Amino acid sequence: MKPLLTLLLFFVPFLLGAQSVDSVAVKTIDSLIQISRDLTAEGDFDAALSVNEAAEIIAREKIGPESAEYGKCCFNHGRVLDFQGDTATLTKKTTLEKAEHWYLKSKAIYEKAGIKEHPDYAQNLNNLGYLYRQTGQYEKAEPFYLEAKAIREKALGKEHPDYAASLYN
Repeated sequence: MKPLLTLLLFFVPFLLGAQSVDSVAVKTIDSLIQISRDLTAEGDFDAALSVNEAAEIIAREKIGPESAEYGKCCFNHGRVLDFQGDTATLTKKTTLEKAEHWYLKSKAIYEKAGIKEHPDYAQNLNNLGYLYRQTGQYEKAEPFYLEAKAIREKALGKEHPDYAASLYN
């Protein structure tokens, strides 16, 4: 896995100089986030966080710390920690507190970027609701779930699986 990361990080700056910085940066960030998600699914949380941190650096430096792209990186950082907390026993509380920090940071960035009606924002709210539900903070979870449901209904429609998931939650 390390050779892949090294190769990827070696070529990223080269690729960014070859085309429009924003479009290449966005594609690179999205690719890194997808790799991080795949690693998360495999349970390799340290590698997932490492790849996501590379995406965070590119987003912050090439697009800006208040961009939706950086917000996506923050969301994914929280997501990795959230999944890690589901598998951890001794560090679950600390891991979930860190996940909450990243979800709230992402939420604030999305709000500042003006994308409160976007499905990505709804997913962030949904994950915050889930995090609070799994820690027994039901009163805190409910408003996030309800707002996510309303956004998904408006943005995706009542027939979409994400809207159905919101009803379940």
